[in-house]
Amino acid sequence: MAPWPPARPAEPDLTTVLDEVRHLVALGRYPSAADLLSRTLPLATRRYGEASPIVRGLRKPYAATLMHIGDYAHALPEIRRLAHEFTLECGPYDSVVLQLRADEQLCLRHLGHAS
Repeated sequence: MAPWPPARPAEPDLTTVLDEVRHLVALGRYPSAADLLSRTLPLATRRYGEASPIVRGLRKPYAATLMHIGDYAHALPEIRRLAHEFTLECGPYDSVVLQLRADEQLCLRHLGHAS
């Protein structure tokens, strides 16, 4: 007889997810890495909150992976969110912010928007 209430599937351990993402990237399987991160981000957001450094730590490789596979339309909002958060935290001239702003411009160019 099945247990009641039905057992919820276990949420993935974030360390395990990041290890798997690194492994997939090392194998050149960027679409698989992006897919795994896209499925993990909502879980992490529910667990830790939108502004959590843990969630931000998942968004950065997600955005980078999306850019690597040329999915600039999905990378752009992630990069903009990260740039905003890092600007508030570190200031507009922080090296991470400057790189994110450069990535944002790259996305816009690839999407055909004047920058």
